Amino acid sequence: MTRLGGYVLVGLIVLVLQGCSEQQAQYNAALRFYYDGEVQEAYRRMLPLAQAGMPDAQFHVGLEVLKASVSGRADAQQGYLWMRLAAEKGHLGARYLLADQAAKGVRMAGNPAYALEEFGRLAEEGLVPAQWRMVVMLEADPGRWPELRRWLQAAAEQGHKAAQTRLIQAYAAGELGFPVDAARATYWRDRQKGGAFR
Repeated sequence: MTRLGGYVLVGLIVLVLQGCSEQQAQYNAALRFYYDGEVQEAYRRMLPLAQAGMPDAQFHVGLEVLKASVSGRADAQQGYLWMRLAAEKGHLGARYLLADQAAKGVRMAGNPAYALEEFGRLAEEGLVPAQWRMVVMLEADPGRWPELRRWLQAAAEQGHKAAQTRLIQAYAAGELGFPVDAARATYWRDRQKGGAFR
């Protein structure tokens, strides 16, 4: 590479990074309006960022369209379009919301297989609410209890209160393939007193 070519490459990298930081600054400013209760202004500022492909902005725009915060009426088709765009770029919130809607039968004609698959991927990535959803979805299938126990333990370890409560119950009563173990139930009961999630 020539010296000039190297300078051009460095210049392009700097421009891209400046654009990212400028875009992030615009997003942060829009979020301040959102948290101050000025949803219309936040939306107005986020929409161009969403249109430019920023996943966080796509998620927030989609959420506001679904909640009817900006137009007074929900537009599910448009809201889910923004969610899908954000999810395709890996946005955890958008992925979780789409899986949740599929599990509830709201979108994708009630596709529990998709929901279970996506919650599984999110759980693997360490998203605690997805780990708990895996527990809830797998509880009715004793053949999948080994997987359930893995997610239950993972969510409980990260302080999820409902997971800790279910783990206490499971050890106390010997449920979900756990052995009856009063000491483990007591351990989790004591640990639950200082957890973070509900």
